[in-house]
Amino acid sequence: MTQSVLHRLTNSVIAVVVATTALVAGGSGPARAASTWQLSDTMENGATLAQDRFFFETDSPYAEGHIQTAGGISYHARSGTQAAMLRNTWVGGSWVSVGKNVRILPRAYGFQTSCHFMAWVYGSGTATYNIEVIDPATWKYLSVKRVTQPVAWTWSKISTAEFGVSYPNAVLRVSYLLPGYGSAVFVDDFGLVCSY
Repeated sequence: MTQSVLHRLTNSVIAVVVATTALVAGGSGPARAASTWQLSDTMENGATLAQDRFFFETDSPYAEGHIQTAGGISYHARSGTQAAMLRNTWVGGSWVSVGKNVRILPRAYGFQTSCHFMAWVYGSGTATYNIEVIDPATWKYLSVKRVTQPVAWTWSKISTAEFGVSYPNAVLRVSYLLPGYGSAVFVDDFGLVCSY
């Protein structure tokens, strides 16, 4: 009788140990630490000119965007000497934007990837922006967020929420939503941070 109870108790302990080991080992899968990939463009870095890496778009004949070199009291750059200037000179149109085409390398190599895009903006306290990530194949948003200038006349960081990446190519863009005429903002230091 004692041997039978001891035998059952031993079998129960072995079963619990095997089940716990299977749960811990089988449930966790292969261990892999999350990795981070970053892309940064301060508008000065790179082998090509900022004008060749960034593009400007608008829906107004009275709005424009261009790369501005810091040098006077009204020309601003957050880092280095260059920033994108977005402005309108008359009533009409609703936006002007600066954008950049990117290739997200972790996704290009097949990793499941999630990212967030950030940029720095400088404008009045009423300046409003869309910070956007766009699929260039369909021109649909992967992520978009409307933001009002966080602190007036101070460089402020704006960013999207985290978004999943299905394809390796994307367009990063900041659009200034035009309030009227005679207004201007500056955009600098694009950054994309992805985990995979």
